[in-house]
Amino acid sequence: MPLINGNKLAACIASVHTTVTAGPIDVCKTPTPGGPVPMPYPNIGVSSTPGPGYTTKTLVMATPMWTKKGKIGLSNGDQPGVALGVISNKIMGMCQAKMASNDVFAEKGALVRTLDMAGVNG
Repeated sequence: MPLINGNKLAACIASVHTTVTAGPIDVCKTPTPGGPVPMPYPNIGVSSTPGPGYTTKTLVMATPMWTKKGKIGLSNGDQPGVALGVISNKIMGMCQAKMASNDVFAEKGALVRTLDMAGVNG
């Protein structure tokens, strides 16, 4: 993986399949015979499903990079909660970076690194 700054964190690029998560769980309303019940599910996004805001001219290993202004395509893991999320009222939403590099930018966006926090379903 390519290093992007002195703290040795790698850039999230589309070909490396970096996984991001907003935290350990996404609480969704899950149908049961007694009615919908809030249940926790893991909810992850993968950088190999780029959405809007990935770099178009600046590439690493011939692959676009995820910037803080960009989004990852649909998240996965919370599909059993078909009655939708408790807070977001969504399942399988786009992932938006909450953190990014303070010192490395591409195409006017701070680069998202492996282990940077992201929000899902938004």
